[in-house]
Amino acid sequence: MTLRRDRSGVAAIETALLAPLLVTSLIGITDFSMALLSRAQIARALAGSAQYATLAGQNGVATATIVANAKSMAGTVTNAFVGAPTASSVLNNGAAAGASCCPATTWRCSTSAGFTCADGSAPGTYLTVSVSYPFNAFWPADTWLLGKSIADSVVAPVKRRRCAGPLADRRGSTAVEFAILAPVLLTLMFGGLEYARLLWTWQALQITGDETARCVAIGNSACAAASTYAVTTATNNGAIGLVAANVQIANQPPAITKASACNRPAGTTEVQVTLSLPFSSVAGTLIPALRQTLTTSSCYPLTGN
Repeated sequence: MTLRRDRSGVAAIETALLAPLLVTSLIGITDFSMALLSRAQIARALAGSAQYATLAGQNGVATATIVANAKSMAGTVTNAFVGAPTASSVLNNGAAAGASCCPATTWRCSTSAGFTCADGSAPGTYLTVSVSYPFNAFWPADTWLLGKSIADSVVAPVKRRRCAGPLADRRGSTAVEFAILAPVLLTLMFGGLEYARLLWTWQALQITGDETARCVAIGNSACAAASTYAVTTATNNGAIGLVAANVQIANQPPAITKASACNRPAGTTEVQVTLSLPFSSVAGTLIPALRQTLTTSSCYPLTGN
């Protein structure tokens, strides 16, 4: 038998060649997924900042206080993949004090009493909140993410030896090697799918909490039975399995305690909805991290409180 025809160890060599590609792909997908999740968290923080700015302005809070608090709220995202944020808040795109503006691609501001926007609407006072978080890639070789920042803004109306003898027979070695590697490969594959489903379920649960808190805060009759509303909304959003016993609502009118939560400034009254959903996974036996209870907390301010 010539060296060229000797097939022993082929599977091991192929695995050694493919493993770096598989591991690189897995880590790259992890970094990309965390970048998307971080961006979603940043967008949510900005949305909360915008909500606060609008309602605080309606309730007569001092403009300087609104600008400072909205900027602070935009910088509340914390996870292992983002660094310290750089946040800023600008009133009326930097126009002169006392000016009213029309936010658009090109801002128009004026201090004139009869000033109107191009579409005929009345101008107003607008707050632009911008935030930038440096992204910390898990793997330094991810040069397309390493050193990058996740930035966003919002405008709110004042927010991987051949043996001798009998063992030299290599027939069936590929099948044996596959049988050894298959559990690991299948665990990685199904674990990745289940982890993605976990993230999906968590996001659906978070959206459900946001919708329920907003519905309760504005007094919509559809959520008079708020727990039932949350269970129905969770099912429609894909977070199946939520039960009313795992829905907790604080500050549901008329039982208002004036407590502050969700990083809101002191004195801001809000409805707080906390949801808990045990996540069930077919891969949970092999991957303990998939056996957990998902918990989210959402707030929505009460206008006039």
